[in-house]
Amino acid sequence: MLLSTFEDAIGRFKGTKADVLSTPEPPPSPAELEAFERTQGFRLPVAYKEATVRLGTGDIGFANVYSVRPGPYNIALQRGEVSGLPLDFVPISDNGCGDFYGFVVCAGECLPEVYFADHESDYKPVRTEFTDLYEYLVRYAFNAA
Repeated sequence: MLLSTFEDAIGRFKGTKADVLSTPEPPPSPAELEAFERTQGFRLPVAYKEATVRLGTGDIGFANVYSVRPGPYNIALQRGEVSGLPLDFVPISDNGCGDFYGFVVCAGECLPEVYFADHESDYKPVRTEFTDLYEYLVRYAFNAA
């Protein structure tokens, strides 16, 4: 999805019931994003960086987005504490039932597509219909259905 299309979706989202439910943390700085990538050994997708700088992280509408900052929604914390998550999977959100949405790492880069890792399938990542985080957020964060 183009950033301009995502920005249009944000415009429609603002002031809605989903927006009122949002309690995001402040956006990460470029320096925080770079430091996280350096310590984790992979680069995050451009859409993740742009979306989190624009919206923040944490509870966004009807979804949550994990952060590069310390705290309960920290990506590295989730990767380290959830037994069975593949090393090449980077969780960026969850469904509240022990399953995760995230990115797959290939050659030090997170692929832009969003994958789903189901605990009942040993967290084997399966590609979703979302080509990037923008599409995921438009579907799950900005819409109740």
